[in-house]
Amino acid sequence: GLGWPALELWPALALSLWLFVLASWENRSTPCAYAALVTLTLGVWLSGDWLAPTAPFSLGPPLLNVLLSGVLATAAIGLEAKWAAPVAYWRTPLAVTSSVLYGLALAGTVPLGFLATDPRLPVLLALLCVALFPVTRPWPNAADWRGLGLPVLLSVLVGSLADWVGCNARESAWLAIVWGYALWSGGNLLLPRWNARWPGWAVDPALWPLLGLASVGGGGVVGVLAGALSPAALLAVLALYLFLLLRNTAWPGMAWLAVAA
Repeated sequence: GLGWPALELWPALALSLWLFVLASWENRSTPCAYAALVTLTLGVWLSGDWLAPTAPFSLGPPLLNVLLSGVLATAAIGLEAKWAAPVAYWRTPLAVTSSVLYGLALAGTVPLGFLATDPRLPVLLALLCVALFPVTRPWPNAADWRGLGLPVLLSVLVGSLADWVGCNARESAWLAIVWGYALWSGGNLLLPRWNARWPGWAVDPALWPLLGLASVGGGGVVGVLAGALSPAALLAVLALYLFLLLRNTAWPGMAWLAVAA
């Protein structure tokens, strides 16, 4: 753990938080709101480390950061209501702090690949998927960011679940192929309906079919190298996907690629 005397620091942090909140309310001060949120974040980190001491590059800090990020982002969205006009100056500090915490959670997740068998890793990845929606709400081109981040995070989540379950090379190859087709279906069938019903939470589907192609091709190649698929089977699944991909591109060469496969 951090080794900080959490119990001794709690009173000082609580007093600082209270004073920053009062100052921000009295002066409608955005800097004081930022200071209050930094103090709150430090208090949460200290509390989490005191209750469950963690080693460096462990799942604890990213889990804590993504949970706090989601809470702050949701609070910022709640302040968009008319009744929240007196405290609307908190929206930007809440949104910025939640974005920073989300970035820290993502950065903390990257080196955790060696913890693939830890059942908390899929939970962390699922929380990152969910928190991406409120966190990106105030961002420019929020739909584009969701369209990039969501399929990547979901793909890593599927891979993490496969590792946790213990899929062998054959099963992993077929899972990657099936997941590629699922990404195509999500981008072409599910997301247009989602975006029409909830435009404020839209997800750009443009990259989903291309990521699906990468998954199908990568899974097929791994399957051939592992002896789980024949080259003919690889060409068959690629040809079908390329035909489906004609829906997403006007490039005439795609049809020739599908025929060649």
